[in-house]
Amino acid sequence: MTAGIDYLKDFLPIISVIVGGLIGIGSSFATIIITRRYSKREEKESRERQRLEEAYELLLDIKKDYQGILGRCISKVHFSTPMEPEHHEGCPPIIRLEMLTNLYLKELKREFTSFSKAIDAFGKDYAEIITGNFSGLDLKEKQRKCGQLVSKYEAVEGEISILQSKIAETVKA
Repeated sequence: MTAGIDYLKDFLPIISVIVGGLIGIGSSFATIIITRRYSKREEKESRERQRLEEAYELLLDIKKDYQGILGRCISKVHFSTPMEPEHHEGCPPIIRLEMLTNLYLKELKREFTSFSKAIDAFGKDYAEIITGNFSGLDLKEKQRKCGQLVSKYEAVEGEISILQSKIAETVKA
């Protein structure tokens, strides 16, 4: 019996090295797998954060564009200033925002739908002003027309604020 134990004692260092090596290899693989999962999750969160930041920046651009449109519309109604439509290089901000919302930021879909309705309502009055001639209207009628447009612009601005709040809420979560 002691001969068998003595025999195993000779192989004990080799067995220890093999078992230790297997444990080391196993832990290395486990570390690699965990690190990759964590990196993938971080990359996904980073991409989502970039998309949310881009959506927020697009909202700021849209707000600036619509402020300019409002000013030009008021100038057209009161002073018959000719209007030229806005031109953007590449994809306009509102189209880019719609793409981001429909493709990646589905949590903003409901708020974007409300925003689109406000944009459409503003757009109808904008189209009337672009094509209209207001030189024959009295001051009260011009003020009424501009007041309607301002109230629709305020609705657009309100929807932009709601979208911005939702984006900020999503980023914090």
